[in-house]
This record gives sequence, structure tokens and C-alpha cells, in this order.
Amino acid sequence: VWLGIIAGGVLLFLLFRWAYFGALLPNTFHAKVQGDGVAGGWRYLTRFCAERPYHLVLLLAPLLMGGLRGPAGTMLLGTALMSGLIAVLVGGDWMREFRLLVPATPLLAAALGVALHRALQGRGPAGRAAVMAGAALLVAGVQFAGPGDARALGAEGRPEAVPAVSALELAGWGVEERGDFLVLDLRPEGADPELPSALPVTAAGLLNLRTRPVLPEDRLLVVADRAGDGEALRVAASLRAGGLQAQVLAGGAAAFQAQVMDPAADPPAARAWRGRVNGESAFGGAPPPPKAKKVLVPRTAKKKAGGCS
Repeated sequence: VWLGIIAGGVLLFLLFRWAYFGALLPNTFHAKVQGDGVAGGWRYLTRFCAERPYHLVLLLAPLLMGGLRGPAGTMLLGTALMSGLIAVLVGGDWMREFRLLVPATPLLAAALGVALHRALQGRGPAGRAAVMAGAALLVAGVQFAGPGDARALGAEGRPEAVPAVSALELAGWGVEERGDFLVLDLRPEGADPELPSALPVTAAGLLNLRTRPVLPEDRLLVVADRAGDGEALRVAASLRAGGLQAQVLAGGAAAFQAQVMDPAADPPAARAWRGRVNGESAFGGAPPPPKAKKVLVPRTAKKKAGGCS
């Protein structure tokens, strides 16, 4: 009876929303979900499993240990699976911390607890200790091992599938002061030549999902190393496998030095970027001298004769 009353109230509320607003869900739902549909939601789920593999342990362990034999385990696992299904159907989330899937973690942990309780029943002290130690080692091993190398995340993680940006094209972007790209410089910090919008990083830190920093998803990431060889390709491939826009600098910093920074390089983009690095204006020559700063001198009002002093 109470279940029917609650379901009827929810149904009336949804009918009111549909009649008044023309939608069952609020505007914030449509603003925050992805626009790629089920395909985007599936990528969201697979990336979550790749970056947090211990959740798979929490899911599979109760199934293997018979956690579905009772109503408690069935309800917990079913609710967690429904959370994953909803995340896939809505297309995932635009934020990187998987807030649509993280709430399922306590449910999976509780289901594992139910399964452990059933596995410990009827066992002696030695058997119970062995089961608990095995479960603890399994969860801790996956947690501390981490997701490892990101190159195995998908078909996009093939080095031969990574496009390249030429040195002259990158110099032109720098002259235009475009804000839609970021250069990930794998060279030691302070290495020459200076690259536009460069951020010093390490290949090891980007290849490991546990240590990878949060990178902007709305900007093109150009990976640059010394010679544009396999290291930059591997990093760019791993970034693309994780759903980011990544390309490599063709020929690396060596090509940028030869095609842009060499004084003999005559293309307009090369001359403009060299002038920018040397402090020259975009129109050639030395920059105009800075304007003199105005000094505001406070006015002193003359005292009128007579009156109060």
C-alpha cells in the first residue's frame, strides 16, 4: 500500500513537470550530460574502469563468491549496476572525476561484505583468516598497482593514428596568440628553442594514469619532444586513448629550431615568431617605447579669506 502511494506521488509529480515544463528532468540535467549519447556514455564507463580497476574487483568478487544468493547482495549489486547503466544512457559526464559512478562504490563494497559474510559461514578460524587475507590482498593489490600504462585503452591509442602539427603551423598559432591549444613539452625545463604555450611535463607522468595531471579537454594538446620520435607519439597516443585531443609536433623541437628559429628561415610565421621571442613588434623593428605614466598631483584648494580656520 505504502509503495503504491509513494509511486503515485512520484508519477503525479512527473506528470506535472511534463505538463508545465515540457520535460521530465530539470535544465541542469540537460546542461551537464554529454552530447554523444550512449557511445559517449560507454567511453565514460570504460575510462572509469581503466582508471579505477579496483571497482571491477568490487563488482566481480561478490559474483564469484556467491553474493547474489541473498536479497541483500542482489539489491546492492543491482543498484550499483543501475548507476552504471544510467551513466551510459545519459552519455556520461563532462567532468573528469566520474561523479556519476563514484556513488556506486559504497554499494559494491557492501555487496563484497555480504559475500564475505556468506563465504565465512561454516569455516573454521584458519579458513576465515585465509578468506579475509585473500580478499584484502586482492583489493589492495589492484589499488596500489594502479591502472598502469594508458596505451592499451583503445584503438585511438595507436601511434600510427596520431596526426601531426608542423613547426610553421605551431609558430603561426603562437603569433596569433590562440588560446585553443597547449604544447606539452617533454624536454627538460628551460630547453631551447622556446615553444608557444609550452607546459613542461614528463612522458612517464603522462603515460601513467595515476600520476597524469588533469588536462583540458577543450584544447588541442600538441606533444613535443627533442626530435618528434617515438616518445612523443606514445604520449599523444595515450592521451587520445583517454578521450583527449592530442597531436605531435612533426620533427619535434629540432624541426622548430630549423624551420622557425633559424635566421635563414624566411616564412612570415617564422619571422613573426622570432620577432616575438626577441621582443620586437609584430610589424618588425623594435617595439615602441612605453608611454610615460601619468602622475596624479593632488590639488590643493586655496583657502578663502575669512571664515573659520
